[in-house]
Amino acid sequence: MRRLLKRRLLDAWTATIDEDYANRRINSERSLQAAFCARLASPSQAASQFLVVEPRVRLVDGRRVYPDVLICSARRVVAVIELKYLPRAAPNYARDVDKLQTISSSRASLQLDNPRYLGPMPQPAPFSFSKSSLFVWAGVYRSSDSTPRPEALEIPASLSECFFSLHALTHPEREPAVHALSA
Repeated sequence: MRRLLKRRLLDAWTATIDEDYANRRINSERSLQAAFCARLASPSQAASQFLVVEPRVRLVDGRRVYPDVLICSARRVVAVIELKYLPRAAPNYARDVDKLQTISSSRASLQLDNPRYLGPMPQPAPFSFSKSSLFVWAGVYRSSDSTPRPEALEIPASLSECFFSLHALTHPEREPAVHALSA
């Protein structure tokens, strides 16, 4: 499952960069999020998986975090995605990786809150992680002049088996270059 999910993520990321970013339809992290989610939400996946955008996630210790996107299947989180849009700057990922680490360390039980919903309130059911859950960082950022390839991100050891990163390296004289790296 993890291999198929990585392929789906990479395909959606590549299409987002090649079609939306390259045609100047992305101008913020929110528009990157919308374009990427639109490509992830394929009709063939609609019956088995769904996206939750900027959910309020309550951790077991009561703290709340707000990941950019969750991919869920029934009551399981199969991927947590953090996005970064800095096409004119160096990558800045430390805070996003910290958030992914925080969520990963609370794998035992998550609760998704939707405080803006008004209607009958069923008891919130905890979401669990599948053994193959992915923690994904995806960023658009400026490549250095010396290397057109992304460097591996510094990630905590606890994420080493489940981390996946997607990169779109921008440069004033080249088309964006898309890369994917596993930890």
